[in-house]
Amino acid sequence: MKIIKELWLLALLALGFTTSPRITKMVLKAGIPHWRFGDGTLLPMMAGAAGTMMLQELKLAKGIDPVADALAGTVNSDVYSLRGHGRILFIVYCGVATGGTATAVFTVDACDNVTPSNTTAIPFWYREIVSADTEGAITRAAAAGFTCTAGSSKIVLIEVDARDVAAASVNSIVGNHFVRLHSVEGSNDPVVAGVLAILGGGPNRYIEDINATVIA
Repeated sequence: MKIIKELWLLALLALGFTTSPRITKMVLKAGIPHWRFGDGTLLPMMAGAAGTMMLQELKLAKGIDPVADALAGTVNSDVYSLRGHGRILFIVYCGVATGGTATAVFTVDACDNVTPSNTTAIPFWYREIVSADTEGAITRAAAAGFTCTAGSSKIVLIEVDARDVAAASVNSIVGNHFVRLHSVEGSNDPVVAGVLAILGGGPNRYIEDINATVIA
């Protein structure tokens, strides 16, 4: 136990906590060593530690509310900030398509702000689930995007890496952290659908009971 305490202290020092006299002792929380300040406050727990909950590690946000003919014409999700997250997963859940031929072309835009004023399409990863929980192959899509499988009742999963967002030149500027999902109707067949955004995977991210907003 003494060795563990020393290793955690060294880790804290490496993270910039220096030799603060306020850090007085180590306690175990959910089986993980944590250092406690003199006033009794625990230092925050890193995401991914044993005993943490997905509700604390992941940030969920609305994308597009479920509605009939949700993907008609050209549709954009909200704009999200990846400043505190390493990845974002868009979940597009499609229900009944009137004629059973509904398709859409999905792309992902790196954005320069929350408006956004300018955008640049970027590559991403995707997979589809068109039958129960049978997962399709994880596939890399180019910036031009991909056309989802035609028909009713499917889930389209689109994952974006914050590094791809930052690498994109948006109005000649790189290092951006804003992103959105872009959809263009492929077949004019009304389909009930909705979009959910899940953010997570940030380096050195701490768990939060209430995660900060990513849409402002």
